[in-house]
Amino acid sequence: KGKNLLIQPILIAPEYRILMINNEVEVVHLKQMNYILGDGVQTLRELLNKKEKQEQDQTFIEQQLAKRNLTEDFILPNDEKFLCHITRFSSPHEYYTHEEISDLVVTWTKKLASQISMQTIGIDIFAPNGLHSPENFIIIELNANPAFEYFQRRYNDTDKMMSIAQSILTHYFNS
Repeated sequence: KGKNLLIQPILIAPEYRILMINNEVEVVHLKQMNYILGDGVQTLRELLNKKEKQEQDQTFIEQQLAKRNLTEDFILPNDEKFLCHITRFSSPHEYYTHEEISDLVVTWTKKLASQISMQTIGIDIFAPNGLHSPENFIIIELNANPAFEYFQRRYNDTDKMMSIAQSILTHYFNS
């Protein structure tokens, strides 16, 4: 009684985090599901054994095997991906800074933030047709307190982190 439950299928689509600080879209980065990449020689089991255990979700792997009607003895073809964890992780190789973000994404983000009266927000989205089609974005989560310290740790981008921190301090203490 009085308990809610939401059941939905696992969505496999490109996921991004859009970070807006003081009404400026500062960064967009890709979040990827962990996977193994086939080499056309090794079995799924052999490839999975090379992966760290925390980068694997056994229940998810079993679902992927059943969905594709495979066993761990299957030899994964060269360059074919096999997903092995449901949690998405920030990709250190695919992120876009303020200057690289398209006007379409900036306009979409600012409109959404304005509608909910937010100036600083992290927006997690699925972008099934890529970042060039904001009309197809699926909002996963809105973060009123987005963690942005990952710039320095994840991307080794101390300058960007300092720029964002300076922007926040200026906004709140020089107005």
